[in-house]
Amino acid sequence: MQRELYQRLFADQPVDQYLAEIVQRVRKGDLDEALVYRKNLRKDSDDYTTTTPPHVAAARKSTQTSGASSAM
Repeated sequence: MQRELYQRLFADQPVDQYLAEIVQRVRKGDLDEALVYRKNLRKDSDDYTTTTPPHVAAARKSTQTSGASSAM
């Protein structure tokens, strides 16, 4: 998708319709497998005691060491 967008931009081709289609597909969930979300923890996951944000819960479930970035 990103390469296609760059190709269209550098070739002076229209991108509005292409981007509208991509947004529609993302909203429908058609591209979920292609999306990678990253969030870094600012402190050790065990130090989050008052609340547990989603990225902390994911880090705790992850096989990565706590404090590292987590890809969901």
